[in-house]
Amino acid sequence: MVRRTRSSIPFYLFLVLASAPLVRAAEYDDVAIETQTAAGLTFRYTPNALMWREDARGVYPYIASTALRDDPVAPSVPGRIIYIALPPNARAISADIVSVGAITSGRHESLAFYESDYPMPFPSDDIIVDDIFWLRGVRLARLILHPLTIIDSEGSYTLSGEMRVRVSFSQPATGERPVAAAADAFTPILQNLILNADRGLRWRNAERPQSPLAKPAQTPDPFAGSDEWIAIHNRDEGIVRVTGSQLAGAGVTLGTIVPDQMRLFGGPGTQLSTAMSDPPPQLTERALRVVDGGDGSFDESDYVEYYADALNRWDVNDQGQRFDIVHRYERDNASWLALSGNFDGEPRRVVAFNAQSPLPAATAITSAVDRARHEQENQLRVNSLGYVASYYTWYWRDTQSGRIFMTAVEDQVPGTTARIEVGAYTQGTLGFDLLVNDNPADTVDDPRTRRGEDGTRVITYDVPNFNPNDEFVLE
Repeated sequence: MVRRTRSSIPFYLFLVLASAPLVRAAEYDDVAIETQTAAGLTFRYTPNALMWREDARGVYPYIASTALRDDPVAPSVPGRIIYIALPPNARAISADIVSVGAITSGRHESLAFYESDYPMPFPSDDIIVDDIFWLRGVRLARLILHPLTIIDSEGSYTLSGEMRVRVSFSQPATGERPVAAAADAFTPILQNLILNADRGLRWRNAERPQSPLAKPAQTPDPFAGSDEWIAIHNRDEGIVRVTGSQLAGAGVTLGTIVPDQMRLFGGPGTQLSTAMSDPPPQLTERALRVVDGGDGSFDESDYVEYYADALNRWDVNDQGQRFDIVHRYERDNASWLALSGNFDGEPRRVVAFNAQSPLPAATAITSAVDRARHEQENQLRVNSLGYVASYYTWYWRDTQSGRIFMTAVEDQVPGTTARIEVGAYTQGTLGFDLLVNDNPADTVDDPRTRRGEDGTRVITYDVPNFNPNDEFVLE
């Protein structure tokens, strides 16, 4: 049994998912600034021509440079996303439409509502301030303009001509640099993303509220009990063994090791919080097995053993549900071995037990669960709705396909029919396909109804003439 998980796509359907090379830059060929002051700015938006497009979702209105707003109870309408830089001291903005050019009207069946009593007009606001947030040292506001408005449930609509917009900051700009801060890799991205980038880059990092420069240290200091520590790194989970020969090769004088005082410490193996005010993960003592021959010394043939977690792994929460732990910046976990020292209490040791005799009867294993991830590193992207995801979000959760690696297990019978259960996160009623050597596998059950742990959609497939060397791809 093979299981691969994937998280659900966001509620909104995107026209474009842009991520190459770093970001799909917002372009403002249809938007121009008229005036700018320390208190705000005025710009005009001239919508491009209205067209009608058709895909699997049906027919919908399209205006170049706009995003398509998908609503579960209303027809899709275009919205123009515009990013405005705020002074660092401004906490809010107001945006008003000052004037609108010639308005045209029409009617199209794709804009009709199923329920005739739906509140009209739709959208109810010609312009909204959707969000205010920090991005790479610049405080931004995301504005959405709606040039097309549905005025009745039969699909009648109006299309605005040139729209003049006035934006006012809650506080006038102060402390503006005469020139922009030194350019970095994200400067050209911000220049294309922000309408008033010339001023926004001069405000960049100017007065952004500061967080503590360092996380508070752990108290008491877990390293205070010894003067000599060895860092041990592991990438995979499992038993780690460190021999005296390895320690000697690392420069340790074996004669200084006191086996009865050796201790092992480790953290939770999770990523540091991005909030500097949050405490760092705490080091705790772990159980250690010390094999020294009972002579009180640690020789080259002696060793210590312990169980180590991988950084990227699966775990079980208090409700018994499995979840994945992802570390976005590091691949290797680290444990700290004290070779001697002065610590409170007795050291934690692995306790050994003799195996049951006689051994119980062998149990045949007919299935197994394999949980896997597919990761893709993107640094910054803006989707077609104008939502920005910053660099420390990785996008394996949005992957559209993933490869399944079959591993041979005891008593596996190639050539027979294998039943494979796959769990993944999908949007709405959408499912996924399991391809075996590019051929779709047959499903056993209805893929729309079964749910697994953590809300995953579970589909069971029968694969005839199973071969563990075949290529299994999830789409």
